[in-house]
Amino acid sequence: MMLTTEQVAERLRGQGFKVTPQRLAVYQALARTKAHPNAETLFKELRPLYPMMSLATVYKSLSILCAIG
Repeated sequence: MMLTTEQVAERLRGQGFKVTPQRLAVYQALARTKAHPNAETLFKELRPLYPMMSLATVYKSLSILCAIG
């Protein structure tokens, strides 16, 4: 089941995580694709939109998204 961005934000807040544009962008990139991208692929896709984003941010976002289900 795909969640809306608002639902993801609610889950993040509900589990004590900050809602950041980068975390939401990682979720949206995953929701848009039928592929199974790795962190580096997501990083390359999102870097033009978020030039200050690091690969570590993508890994951390993926970890947090897994933790909140």
